[in-house]
Amino acid sequence: MSRKPSLAVFALMSAIWLLISTDLNGQQIVAPESVGMSSERLSRITEGAEQQVADGKLVGIVSLVARRGKIVYLEAVGYQDREEEVRMETDTIFRIASMTKPVTSLAALMLYEEGKFQLTDPVSKYIPEFKEMKVALRDGRLVDAERQITIYDLLTHNSGLGYPTNAHVGNLYDDARIAGGGGLGPDEDPIGVDVRKLAQIPLAQQPGSGWQYGFSIDVLGHVIEEASDRTLAEFFRERFFQPLGMQDTKFYLEKEEATRLAQMYIRDDSGQLVPEDRQEAVHRGYRFGGKVPIEGPRVCYAGGGGLCSTAEDYFRFCQMVLQQGQYGGKRYLSRKTIEQASYPHLPIPDGSFRSKSSDFGLGFAVHKSTGTPRPGTPGTLRWGSIFNGGFFIDPEEELIGITLAQLFPGELDWQDKFEQLAFSAIDD
Repeated sequence: MSRKPSLAVFALMSAIWLLISTDLNGQQIVAPESVGMSSERLSRITEGAEQQVADGKLVGIVSLVARRGKIVYLEAVGYQDREEEVRMETDTIFRIASMTKPVTSLAALMLYEEGKFQLTDPVSKYIPEFKEMKVALRDGRLVDAERQITIYDLLTHNSGLGYPTNAHVGNLYDDARIAGGGGLGPDEDPIGVDVRKLAQIPLAQQPGSGWQYGFSIDVLGHVIEEASDRTLAEFFRERFFQPLGMQDTKFYLEKEEATRLAQMYIRDDSGQLVPEDRQEAVHRGYRFGGKVPIEGPRVCYAGGGGLCSTAEDYFRFCQMVLQQGQYGGKRYLSRKTIEQASYPHLPIPDGSFRSKSSDFGLGFAVHKSTGTPRPGTPGTLRWGSIFNGGFFIDPEEELIGITLAQLFPGELDWQDKFEQLAFSAIDD
């Protein structure tokens, strides 16, 4: 029978941490008690993650909690690669899928701040193929779009661009060989090729008619490329990753980094977790195992779901958002732009995931101001990944939480428990 640490042990650990902080890639890890968090309560995250692994729900997990700019919890449990007996480490690299979307959204807002475009500008200003769109009605008819898609529509998922999972247009995406799941690509062609294919497919609904999750941010990523005369990878690296110190965040990994990439898992017909094909896994055209992102074409940069990252790297991005566009003495975005991105612009319709707890801002879900079944102060920002990752940023509590795993498709059980345990560790 395992023995849990006593309260005395937790107290001793806290005292030591107050005297000695650990430097993680330039970022201090401090005693939880020094920023109003409980060491004992944070340990419940470890227990919960270990139970997820023991129950066969996940193979491995890395979780991070930070408050007031300081990391207070960073733990890895389980395996990075169970079959090869590689233990999960805190610097393991994960495919973060749709957690790419907030990065792309704020990158676009950088160009907005520079006057490169107005949010009301039509997307066709940069991608002319989107000028005259058709809309597929559920009765099978095609009608003209009532207006053009704007950049604001892309940021708010109000464009009418869906995913192949939209039943009445899904076959059209498949016929056009447009990838699904986590975004466009990876492909042998630059992302602009697939984006222009996308413009030839009817929209799933009229632009401006309501929130619908889909390819909007992939298109936004290519708008960034056209407006900046940079590939999305170059723009991210120059404007975000290098200055923020996000050295492990990129679309494709170098050979020496491949050993740190977590294996992707799926459930077989019996519900057991099994590794996805290591050669070239394909699910509805979306490749996420094997050669991608270790080898891959290295020319296709999907703003809707293509990045890899670590928990500590992504913390830097979240902390910049929490500090209203500043990090490490450098301003990336204005305070007013972060406020604009954090405002609830659009309701997430009933039946969509998280619809009962969130509206949508510019790149983030925004926690509602009324009672919800999820923890967090009204205005808390969050998003997740189809590969079972997720994050939240609570500006009022100055609290950040990030949890990462590699399961396709992702499940919300652990993300919900992680948030619950992280917020419950506040102790001031």
